[in-house]
Amino acid sequence: MFRFTFMFHLLEDAAMNTRLALCTLALVLIGLTVHTQADVLLTGDYDSATTNANQVDASATADGSNQLSLGSFEALVEAAFLTQTGGVVTFDQSGDEIDDNAVKNMAFSDGTVLATVARNGFVTVQTGSTNRTPISGANGYGGAQTYSLLFDEADQITAVGLTVLSRDATGGTATITAFFVDADGLNQEAVAASSEMAQSNGGDDTFFGFSAPAGKFLSEVSVSTPYFTWIDDLGVVAVPEPGALGLISLVAVFGLARRRTN
Repeated sequence: MFRFTFMFHLLEDAAMNTRLALCTLALVLIGLTVHTQADVLLTGDYDSATTNANQVDASATADGSNQLSLGSFEALVEAAFLTQTGGVVTFDQSGDEIDDNAVKNMAFSDGTVLATVARNGFVTVQTGSTNRTPISGANGYGGAQTYSLLFDEADQITAVGLTVLSRDATGGTATITAFFVDADGLNQEAVAASSEMAQSNGGDDTFFGFSAPAGKFLSEVSVSTPYFTWIDDLGVVAVPEPGALGLISLVAVFGLARRRTN
C-alpha cells in the first residue's frame, strides 16, 4: 500500500511539473508574440543604399548650434547601434506603425528596448505612392501636414534625425522642431530648422538632424511638411553607458572618414 501511494505521488508531481512547464512555455510564446506585434524595430543603417536606390539629396542642418549634418548623424547612429544605444526606424518592418495615443517600444531584434515613442496627429505608415519615393524600402510615414512624435526624457535621447521626402505634386517649406527638456521634464528648449523644398519626386529629399543642449534630453519632434508629404528613416541616439562611449567615438570617427572618402 505504501509503495502504491508513493508511486501515485510521484506521478502526480510529474504531472504538475509538466503543467507548470507548459504554462511557462505558453507565457514565453505570448511574450514573444507581443514583442513582435508591439515593438518598432531598430536597424543600424540610415539612408540605406542596399534597400533603395533613392538617397537623401540635401541637409537642412549643419554641424553646430545643436544641429547635425547628415554625414555626422549617419556615423553617430551607426556607431551607437553597435552598443544598442541608437538606431533607425525605416517604417518597413512589421510593427513599425507608431499609433496615436499608444506608446510603442523602439527595440532591437533581440528585444532590448532603447526608448519609447508615441504620436500626436493622424499619421500612419504609407506605401504605394507614385509621387514621392522613400529613402529606404518601400514605406514612409505621414498623412498629415503637421504632427508630433513624443518621447520620454527618461530614455535620455540626445540626438534625433529624420528625412522629409519631396513630392512631385507641390513644393513648399518643411519645418522640423526638436524639443528638449532636463531630466525632470522642465525647462524646455526648442531647436528648429526649415527648408524650402522643390517640387520633385525623389529630387529634394531633405535631412534634419538635432543634438540636445547640455543636460537636456529629447521630449518631442514637431513635423510640419508641405502638402501631406512623408518622412522616412527616423533615427535616435541615447546617452551611452560609460564603457560604450569609447567604442562609439571610435566607430563614429571611422564611419565619418569613410563617408568623406566615398
